[in-house]
Amino acid sequence: MKKIIYISGVIIANLLVIGSIFKVNHWPGAGVAITLSLLLLCFWFLPLALINHYKGQKNRTSKWLYIAAFISFFMVFISALFKILHWPGAGLLLMIGVPIPFLLYLPVFIFHSVKNKEQSSVNFTAIILGLIFIAVYGVLLSINVSKDVLFHGIALTKSNEKVIDYYQFENKRLAGQPNKEIQEFVKESNRICDLIHQAKKNLLVYSDNAQISPDLGQEEFTMEKLNNVDSKAMSQYVLIWKEGALVPILENELKSYKEYASTLPLNKETLSKVEKVINLDKQLINSDEYSWAEREFGSDYFVFALESLSRWEKNIRFVEHIVLSDLSDKGKDEL
Repeated sequence: MKKIIYISGVIIANLLVIGSIFKVNHWPGAGVAITLSLLLLCFWFLPLALINHYKGQKNRTSKWLYIAAFISFFMVFISALFKILHWPGAGLLLMIGVPIPFLLYLPVFIFHSVKNKEQSSVNFTAIILGLIFIAVYGVLLSINVSKDVLFHGIALTKSNEKVIDYYQFENKRLAGQPNKEIQEFVKESNRICDLIHQAKKNLLVYSDNAQISPDLGQEEFTMEKLNNVDSKAMSQYVLIWKEGALVPILENELKSYKEYASTLPLNKETLSKVEKVINLDKQLINSDEYSWAEREFGSDYFVFALESLSRWEKNIRFVEHIVLSDLSDKGKDEL
């Protein structure tokens, strides 16, 4: 039995390490490896190891210590699994799983240590260090973004894309007029949106989502279809820091686009709206100054970077709509 326990322990440990490496690097198969390793740990290795160790004792008076150990560490591992994979109920399980070793296992262990004078102080130190590790690990898990927050980012992106589709339909109707200023502004708007589309595509490809089109309004865009939905180690690199990154280029193009709009014969209300929508100035937030890129792409989560790009495409299509409407009205007045 001991040989089986040792071999299974080594296999499970290696599987968990491999799953963790895959998860950190956002490689496919991370969820499967982590799920399998933690389930085997909870339902196979942990009970077998505890039962074998208990049966190997000469004086079997610490049954409750082993029961408390199983319940405590079972809850810790299961809550970690739910949190890592963003399953429903993860927050509640984590609130129970993290304190339970301190509230259940530690008092039982201390009671048996006092009762058994031969209990080594080294064991006690090891237990305390293990519990501290669990507490720190629980805190790190708790500060990880929740599934609800990620879902909210996806919902915002879907909402942006619906608005984009609406403005594209309306703008196509307005762009049909034989007006040179309208035609030129449509070209400028399309050029900016093409740049945003390319930035979306770069982000999707780098996050292992090349199967999804940057035209998200035409996609069934759901969390289940996205890979690495909780990734927070790529967005700023792909969009800002990587050689040839498009966000710095986009910022300069937006400035030029805004300046071009200001040269057109638009009424004050339209110009005011353009100024508000395309606000690229530095802003003070909690006494700290942030640039446009820092405000829009300050979060390194893949989902929120995608939402920011989608929102700015929506902004451009809105500006295009109000400018074309204004120019169209002026053309009618001249007739």
